[in-house]
Amino acid sequence: MPNATERANARALPETTNRRAAPGVASGAVVQEVKPADKADHFERLYCQWLRARALHAESGPDEDDVRARTHACDEAGRQLLIAPAFLDQMVWRKWEVLEFFLTEDAIDGNAMDNRTVMALGCIKADLISLGIGDGGRSRA
Repeated sequence: MPNATERANARALPETTNRRAAPGVASGAVVQEVKPADKADHFERLYCQWLRARALHAESGPDEDDVRARTHACDEAGRQLLIAPAFLDQMVWRKWEVLEFFLTEDAIDGNAMDNRTVMALGCIKADLISLGIGDGGRSRA
């Protein structure tokens, strides 16, 4: 059973996975790949996933089931991005893109049944408050 120090080290050290070496690397060699544990990397991955889902949504064909599935995937990717906490100003602007997309879709297709624009506004407002943006120069502690 691990002791307290081992558990603390396990939480502090980046997660790694062992993979077989790439072609051209000595046979039997094991390469350690560090998984990105950084919050900024996670946020950027979510943003990229949303952009991919949005591109696929734009390429939807005539099949109604396909359109519905792509729309759902795009909405879900947008929601995942919105709920990720923003700790840099630029992250709020990325969330603003999702809000604009939702508003545009609602204007074209009619209002969404799940109030996604209200949810997006709430998430962005929470980020603005946590970042201290618009507080008149007072810092949040």
